[in-house]
Amino acid sequence: MNYYAFHIGDYKAHTQHLTPMEDLIYRRMLDLYYLNESPLPDAQKIARSICLRDHISDIETILSEFFVDTPEGFIHARCEREIKAMNEKSGKAKASAQARWKKGNDANAMRTHSETDANASKNHANASNLDANALRSGCERNAPNTQYPIPNTKEKGEEDAHLFSDSDTRRFFTMPMDWNPSRGELQKYINGKIHDGKPLTLEMVLEHLADYREATHAKGEKRTESEWCRALVKWSQRCLIAPRQAQTPNSPKNGHAGGSIGTNQPHPLAFTEENRPKVGPYALFKPEPKKIPNDPNDPEWIKRQAALRSILK
Repeated sequence: MNYYAFHIGDYKAHTQHLTPMEDLIYRRMLDLYYLNESPLPDAQKIARSICLRDHISDIETILSEFFVDTPEGFIHARCEREIKAMNEKSGKAKASAQARWKKGNDANAMRTHSETDANASKNHANASNLDANALRSGCERNAPNTQYPIPNTKEKGEEDAHLFSDSDTRRFFTMPMDWNPSRGELQKYINGKIHDGKPLTLEMVLEHLADYREATHAKGEKRTESEWCRALVKWSQRCLIAPRQAQTPNSPKNGHAGGSIGTNQPHPLAFTEENRPKVGPYALFKPEPKKIPNDPNDPEWIKRQAALRSILK
């Protein structure tokens, strides 16, 4: 044995009374017993094996206290139990390994036999195929050729026509004035969109379809059905956020006469005292009242006239 379990508690309980030399001798005798897995010989041979020839008397003391003298030699009961348990465990492990090895060999032998039969069947099938091919080739060579090549009358555009149908979302096309988007394709890009705190609906998007077709038809761009639908949804969202407002010919634009379309903000100086806002930027603009020249009721004009009369006198 190259290994054995050493129980410190059991050993200390039985060896507390030993001297240091006796303890050393006992430990070396146990190692010798486990190493050889056999009873120990007489004290002289033990002393030589454990390199303690000058301590024959101590060895004899240990033999008389812990070992039993038999015709085979000095036997230690605890060592015999440990060796027997180790041998039984080793035997079981060996038997288990041999059983696994035998099972694996039987499986390999069965697999090898099956593979051999399968290969033989495959070779036989290949030979049969070769014979059939040779027979067919011979018949084809002997048979007259009555087939004439059929010309390909299809043009390239016709050959590729089946790749994209009119409703295929992968087909590129320019925006026609009568285009009606696919409701299902359009709904995919509407789902999840919000406007003014409410979900965007298909009807809200289709209200801007005519303007969208007119604006995109002039550009001449080519897109797929999916791309046109996605762009239509974005167009509708922008129109809903900033709608175009009707303008009268004389209405101010951008707050000034002749401004651009899209705003109806009044000119800051167009307010009167009655409708002027109390707060905000427009409340700061207060135009001066118009003055009538030489107004007899103007106090300043009256003062200037009086001063002029006094000078002339």
